[in-house]
This record gives sequence, structure tokens and C-alpha cells, in this order.
Amino acid sequence: MTGGYADDILGVLQRLDGPQMARDGYAWGGEGRSVFQGTYGVCEEVVKRYMSDNACSKASKANVTIKRRPGCSPLLFGKYLMENTAFCFAGGYFQQPA
Repeated sequence: MTGGYADDILGVLQRLDGPQMARDGYAWGGEGRSVFQGTYGVCEEVVKRYMSDNACSKASKANVTIKRRPGCSPLLFGKYLMENTAFCFAGGYFQQPA
């Protein structure tokens, strides 16, 4: 169901309870996905500074990139997944070999 990223499960949650997801601010599409990833996912901010590109000034030029990383917040389980989860225990279905 998921690829390891928090926003991978967003489509499933929107199909299960679309109005609730819209009320929480996670609209369908790229903007809702990035907001959801920022709230419940793991993001890494990469800053690259280049001194040589700005020869006429003492200020450095910086490029900021935000990358998503695998993982999700435990709050995601409590808020959205707990009410839609069934726990099955397979203890009685398998017999131990003699």
C-alpha cells in the first residue's frame, strides 16, 4: 500500500474519507500531497552555497532544495489509520510441525 513515504498513503486516505481529508487541508493533487508530506513525513532541507557565482558582492548565492525521505510520523496512525485498521492474529491458524 505504501512505498515508505508518508504521502504514498494519502491517496488511499482520500478515497476512504475524502471530506475529512479536505477539511484537514489535504486537497487532491500536488499541493495537498506536499502539505501532507510536510506534516506527517520526513523532509530534508539541502542548502548549497556558492561563493564564486556572486563575485560583485560579499553575499553568497544559496539554492535550497527540500527532499522527501522515507518515514512517517506516529501521529498519522492515531489520527487517520487507527479507525480504519483491523488487527488479525494468526496464532490459531498454524500448527507446529511435530
